[in-house]
Amino acid sequence: MEINENVGDDITTLLFTLSHFLSANEGKSTWIIDLIAEKNGLFNIKKNYFLVLTKQKRFQQAQDNLSNFCKDKKIETPKILNAELTLTEEGADRSTLTIKSNYSIEELACELGSIVKKYKNELFNFNQQINDLKNLAIKVLEAFAQIAELNLSQLRLSEIKAEKTYFSGIPDLVQYEVDFAASGSQLIYPNPLEMSEDHVTYIMRNKEKNPFAISSKVLPNIDQVLLQYRYYYFIYLFHEIFHCFQTLNNQSDPNNGWSFEHDASFISSIMMLHASKLGTHESKKYFKPGKTEETMLFLADEGISTHNFLLKENGDEYLKGYEKWRESFGYEKPVSQDSFSFAESNIRVLDYYKIRITSEAYIEYYNLCQIKDGEVKFF
Repeated sequence: MEINENVGDDITTLLFTLSHFLSANEGKSTWIIDLIAEKNGLFNIKKNYFLVLTKQKRFQQAQDNLSNFCKDKKIETPKILNAELTLTEEGADRSTLTIKSNYSIEELACELGSIVKKYKNELFNFNQQINDLKNLAIKVLEAFAQIAELNLSQLRLSEIKAEKTYFSGIPDLVQYEVDFAASGSQLIYPNPLEMSEDHVTYIMRNKEKNPFAISSKVLPNIDQVLLQYRYYYFIYLFHEIFHCFQTLNNQSDPNNGWSFEHDASFISSIMMLHASKLGTHESKKYFKPGKTEETMLFLADEGISTHNFLLKENGDEYLKGYEKWRESFGYEKPVSQDSFSFAESNIRVLDYYKIRITSEAYIEYYNLCQIKDGEVKFF
């Protein structure tokens, strides 16, 4: 594999790390995780991500790949290349990640943001990403289907095609055009490189839920959206492919869409984790060390932010519905409406439900794995 292949994800990893120093730590050069303070089950995932960044030198690898890209493009050496990331473990319950640089975190991030803005069409090939991840997802589903003793020839998973959303220019359709959808052998996806200002404005309407919502002088909204979708592709591709599987397997949903949404959300992150271990060229290309942890930390950030927002705006009304839905494994509806009608006026709540069940399933599954020296090993 060429060192510069998929360098867009190397830059995303660097910006993801810097964004946490900027947001969670108010620009301070330390990022602390504390087992006592972690009430959302993310301690092991964050700690392992820290280990991958430092002990497995993922941060340094990303710097090296960026360095080669800059040499190819004759870009002046970015300041981030001289930054050093170190990990201090204070016993089993507390770890501190520190970035050492002669420049502020914001200066480092701004420079990376400028590279994304100028070279985004070269750095991010979303059409290629969706098709490569689709192929990985199908491999994982075929393995699951064999375990369940399903007839692969009848399922016809290989016939699933990914088709790009046509952006109509009609304002009333914007909320639908930014989303993913799937049924039967068809998967529909949006390409953020082709989105209009209306699409970007709609996506950024709840800016506080976006982990990349740092300063617009670091990243313009359109480029923040690009990085969001880099992660959304990892999660929602697997979610939507599972919807294809449900319809191809002739499954029915007695709960007006809620059971389907539960199962697709529950399995998506687990499918992603298995896809990262396939060892194929595509798997190694997209799932560099720590990518699944990074993706889930991104998603969890968004989920936690939305959780706090809903609690403030609606009390525990929607949260109780979620718990009923989760504990019944999708057999009890969280609200009286069907999932499609509910989404029309409560899309943020529905997204929260899906994000939370995806995150919680991943955390439970991840913690069942052996985690040693930054590597995930399955029992």
